[in-house]
Amino acid sequence: SLSGNDNNKLDDSSLEDLSELIDRFSSKQTHSKPLSFFWCNSLVVGQEFSLTCLFLRFWVALLQRDQQLQNHQNQSTRTPTFMDENYQWRETMSLGLFFTALIVTIGFNELGSGEKPNKQPKKEKARQRVIDALLLAGILRLLAAVLRTLTASYSSDTVYALALFGMVVHLFTCDYAYANGRTKIPPTSVRNRRPAFLGGTMSLNAALFATTLLVSRLSSNLTVYGFFSSSIVLFGFYPANRHAVGSQPNAHYVVFYITAAITCATLVLLDRAIERFLFVLGFATITLVAPTWKFLLQHRKLIVSG
Repeated sequence: SLSGNDNNKLDDSSLEDLSELIDRFSSKQTHSKPLSFFWCNSLVVGQEFSLTCLFLRFWVALLQRDQQLQNHQNQSTRTPTFMDENYQWRETMSLGLFFTALIVTIGFNELGSGEKPNKQPKKEKARQRVIDALLLAGILRLLAAVLRTLTASYSSDTVYALALFGMVVHLFTCDYAYANGRTKIPPTSVRNRRPAFLGGTMSLNAALFATTLLVSRLSSNLTVYGFFSSSIVLFGFYPANRHAVGSQPNAHYVVFYITAAITCATLVLLDRAIERFLFVLGFATITLVAPTWKFLLQHRKLIVSG
């Protein structure tokens, strides 16, 4: 007969053999993917990072214009010269690169053959776009004065910290699988129904929250209106076009060009060397270091089933 200790030894050995057998049949390594695959997927992350930095830098430029205008009004009645010729040239070049990227995105989306399960007739689509544009324009124009004085009782440091926190949350919660064109768009059940926003609801809310805080430091209602409208276009409407571009076959060349154009537009607009250094460091970390690290770690990844 076996004693209690011998039974425990047999039980332990049998459990170890059983666990090894389960691990052998239920876990397997994933297929290795090339480094270019990770680099291409990281382009949209770098693009969103560049777009966010460009958006914040334009807000800084608008704030500087308002401050210079107020200083000149207090000192004299002369027409103020806001920026030097070098900065005006850089601002024009940055806007040109940015609008070129938007035109390429919209054109490639319209002319391509990617996934369009919710394709609508052109007349119906144009009618809905015109109604949406007029509705948003009217609401924002009426609320511009309210938004400008919404956080008047808050200190500027608090507003800047909360706005920066909101943009960081926007970057971390953005749906980059949708941006790469991998998320399938569910077809709408009603023909006239507008498709839902699939780019990350929390990401959109964080971006609009930060925009609401930032416009409260601008002095003109018209500037508030224009800045908030651009925020809605960039963070509300642009993700759908970026998804359509990502779902096209062999779209990584176009995505690379769009990302490069937005990145160059941001670099041109930055003033200080430390700003450019931090921006390049963050962009390189997102698009080069992180994908390479993920490529090296993919061999340690196991798929466990059962």
